[in-house]
Amino acid sequence: MQNKSKPSAEKFIAEPPVTAGASRIENSKEKTALDDLSLPEQKIALDAFAVLLKLHYCPPIGKKALSQDEVMEKVSEALVRNTKTKKSFSRKSFESFLKALYEDGLLKVIPRVLPQASEQLQHDFGLKSATVVSDSSIDRFAEVAAERFVHEIGRISTLKKKLPEKDRLLSIGLVSGTFVQAAIEWACSTEQNWQKCFGEYPKTFIPIKIFPLNVSFADPKHLSGNATILAHKLAEKINREAGDEKAEAYGLNAPLMVKKSALPEVDAQLPTKTVLSYTEPCRLMSGDAKEKARESTRLDVVLTGVGERPPRPGTEEKGSIFFKLALESNPNIAYELKEQHVVGDLAFIPLRADGQQGELKDAEGQEIVFYGAIELPIFEAIARNDDKAVILVARSTDVQNKVPVIYASIGGASLAGGNGCRYVSHLVTDERTARGVLSLIDPK
Repeated sequence: MQNKSKPSAEKFIAEPPVTAGASRIENSKEKTALDDLSLPEQKIALDAFAVLLKLHYCPPIGKKALSQDEVMEKVSEALVRNTKTKKSFSRKSFESFLKALYEDGLLKVIPRVLPQASEQLQHDFGLKSATVVSDSSIDRFAEVAAERFVHEIGRISTLKKKLPEKDRLLSIGLVSGTFVQAAIEWACSTEQNWQKCFGEYPKTFIPIKIFPLNVSFADPKHLSGNATILAHKLAEKINREAGDEKAEAYGLNAPLMVKKSALPEVDAQLPTKTVLSYTEPCRLMSGDAKEKARESTRLDVVLTGVGERPPRPGTEEKGSIFFKLALESNPNIAYELKEQHVVGDLAFIPLRADGQQGELKDAEGQEIVFYGAIELPIFEAIARNDDKAVILVARSTDVQNKVPVIYASIGGASLAGGNGCRYVSHLVTDERTARGVLSLIDPK
């Protein structure tokens, strides 16, 4: 049964069909702006209106929405362009056009984002942006995440054009993960034109280098989410869109897990050394120089996910791939992580409830790490910088509760008077997770 209630412009967007206005309600007694047009003219006007609705309700991230007056002005222009009929439409015409599409069944109304929850997350946690996706569809989530990511690439590329030519380089870092993969694959789809879908034109971008920030598990199940593979896929997409070799992708060649004491030796190996010279150069230094460069990085945009909390000891819970792998090195890892109050991982770095880094130890008691080209101080430094971006894309499922680790990643502990750090500047999440994160501010 068709719902005749008026759609909410705040929470919904219009997904216009291929053609609109093919029919009109003949029985309507209310005279509208459309009634002065012939049926062919009505079809043209409604076709244009349907396409423009998305730019009114949900413009590309960072772009100003078209006002109702602007929408109707462009409908008038389309009518003149296609029929030579000159007719002006007032703002009042907007609702009659919307009603005509909706009642004719030509307007599909679907949820996209929740502005109120998004604004509350952004305000309460001091984020540069937060986007709460209201639809449970992974495709909708991937679309919104890709839009934020591509917009930040365009924004920061524009900012860096003002720098001396030798400094005009945009560095992107990717972390392996399910939702990072979803966002990159959406952005890289052959069907997506960045200028049309996101309002960004890769031909105008400055040169780009793309780095994987962690070594990925190489089994067939997880290979498609490998950060190195995603980096090369993204570079190929940017180059296709630009019609030029704008982007260059790199790779990491290192063990998945290493003893912390062996980290300098692994860091010094090529091509990993080259990646670190951009992402975390202090690791290639020593002494005072290393300390002075502790938060130095050439990374501009980081796209990452998080892993859910570790399984509770003695339960059948499986936990994320991070903890499954850690378990292979130490059968008692779940007990040790619980004692540290570890709530999950950010870029394969264990994160405690207070926002500080946890420790992983092997069965012999030696500290180990999942190898990565970024550490928490770099996340924190990028997140503080208005000219850079750390974008966290994460949502919960029926078997994955990511609320505690997201809360820790976006500085939740600091809201309670603790020393929590904020490692993220932009968050894209789903409604259920957003509500859970917000509830932790005031559990009452």
